[in-house]
Amino acid sequence: MIISNKTKFGDLDILPTFVPQAENTKGRIGIDLKVAGSLEKPKIQGKIQVIDVATELPDLGLILKDFNLALRSDGSEKIYLDAGIRSGECESAACQLNFKGQTNLPSFTKWDAELNINGRDFEVVNMLNAWVLISPDIDIKLAPENIAVISKLLIPEAAFTPPKG
Repeated sequence: MIISNKTKFGDLDILPTFVPQAENTKGRIGIDLKVAGSLEKPKIQGKIQVIDVATELPDLGLILKDFNLALRSDGSEKIYLDAGIRSGECESAACQLNFKGQTNLPSFTKWDAELNINGRDFEVVNMLNAWVLISPDIDIKLAPENIAVISKLLIPEAAFTPPKG
């Protein structure tokens, strides 16, 4: 079986279909992917890229921007992930979450994956009564039979105002 696809989409207007709270979404996605082999021995080659995505989540008071994601494989059993996203008004190296990971895929039934999520001063809530920044460092290991999570999640700043009345 061989499936080959090379597609570029101009925008991400479809995002609100999956995240109804998302507004003012922009960004691009590109797919250059070839899938061959079988379920027992898949062979994936190419990449999927999500570029310069920005969106607003008004229910949480969030402005998400500079979301970039790359999934790539050279046809071996490994698939690599590299992604990042910013939140809030900050333009420095802070205010960003980074995602790095890889999957070993000898077959669709025997696989494992590792993912690291880290960041500093990432704004997760910016509402009238609550404002929260997080600084995570999370390591996740996945396999069909288990999940292991080792994490540290700091909340460097937060402000809460009780509702009136």
